[in-house]
Amino acid sequence: DVRLSGDLVVEEEAVRSLLLIEQGQVFSREVMTASSDLITRRLGNEGYTFANVNAVPEVHEEDRTVSVNFFVDPGKRAYVNRIDFRGNTKTDDEVLRREMRQMEGGWASTHQIDRSKSRLEQLGFFKEVNVETLPVPGVDDQVDVNFTVEEQPSGSVTASLGFAQGTGLILGGSISQNNFFGTGNRVSFSANRSEYQTALSFGFVDPYFTVDGVSLGYNAFYRTTDYDRLNVDVSSYAVDSYGAGFNFGYPVSDTSRLNFGLSVQNDKVKTGTFTVKEIIGFLDEEGDNFNSLKFSTGWSQSTLNRGVFPDRGHSQSVRFETTLPGSDLSFYSVDYRAQKYFRMSDDLTLRLHSDLGVVKNYGSTSQVPFFEHYYVGGIGSLRGYRDSSVGPRSTPSDLDPDRDALPFGGNIKVAGGAEVIFPLPFVQDQRSMR
Repeated sequence: DVRLSGDLVVEEEAVRSLLLIEQGQVFSREVMTASSDLITRRLGNEGYTFANVNAVPEVHEEDRTVSVNFFVDPGKRAYVNRIDFRGNTKTDDEVLRREMRQMEGGWASTHQIDRSKSRLEQLGFFKEVNVETLPVPGVDDQVDVNFTVEEQPSGSVTASLGFAQGTGLILGGSISQNNFFGTGNRVSFSANRSEYQTALSFGFVDPYFTVDGVSLGYNAFYRTTDYDRLNVDVSSYAVDSYGAGFNFGYPVSDTSRLNFGLSVQNDKVKTGTFTVKEIIGFLDEEGDNFNSLKFSTGWSQSTLNRGVFPDRGHSQSVRFETTLPGSDLSFYSVDYRAQKYFRMSDDLTLRLHSDLGVVKNYGSTSQVPFFEHYYVGGIGSLRGYRDSSVGPRSTPSDLDPDRDALPFGGNIKVAGGAEVIFPLPFVQDQRSMR
């Protein structure tokens, strides 16, 4: 049989539900020890950090059976004296402290301390996060919790310089920083300029716009193309666009949140020499200059163990976006993305991922705008295919019927994949390469 004795502190049923060993099983010391560890952890969640659970087997030689008695000594409930951080030379102390689920002054919960560690790992600012719980000298019911982090680059700066026949000099640059000056805010800016095209974009997200985790983000972009400066006439079409928007994120739980956004956008379509029939037909019916007011809402969830290069957990998101009354075009889209990591061994991890979407027209708009189509193909989408090459293709232009049909995209997307993640040879630090 299996018995419990001592001061259980929590309900006996809750403790018994943690026992992996039960009457009638073949006795296993490993299973008995694992049961003790689970009970100890359960008591730790209630603040009994120094609990001791001792499993004592009593062997009955005559019938080759064992009686196991789990003796529970919870000790005193421990409270957190201080929470300290070490190693964060760039990141503000406040950025780490706001991720804490264990509070100073509260009882020391093993679950809340582990959850705090996971929250720090999910930020993506640190290569590694370690935590230790130390007794306060001279006191038998207080502990200090020390987090040690190893910071890693959380942004990128890129610059490009090129020259192409027909388009001339090409200049580009971008800055992306997920931990802007150590504040935890995300900032991105990019600029590209060539003889015929200019593109600018800016984005900002404050993940803690309010102290309880409501985020605020806003963005703006400008992109224009001038065919008069383009010395080759092979383009199908181009869209000059500019717009701006903002969004709020509201935490539903520690792992999921709701998002709401509003944006305004102007799109002006420019045709090239070999614009295909589908585009010409759409422009003849709908015009070539469109103003849109868009509303979006979505839900996302993540249990990934790290913000960069995770190898455990899952994430998923669903997003609905629609144009509002007053827009020149009427359409909506629904997108779903998901990924899950499975530990196959100590060195191998399986990743499954999917990307689904549908965009539909409604009201007075007779068909889905071609510049809202989905495209699949290329690295990050479907390896082994050229960028955007998978899916429907257009009808060739009347001016050059022998020209190959171009990828035209579609209004439904179903994509997915499976990947195996494995260690790189001759690389000591596997945490920042994959």
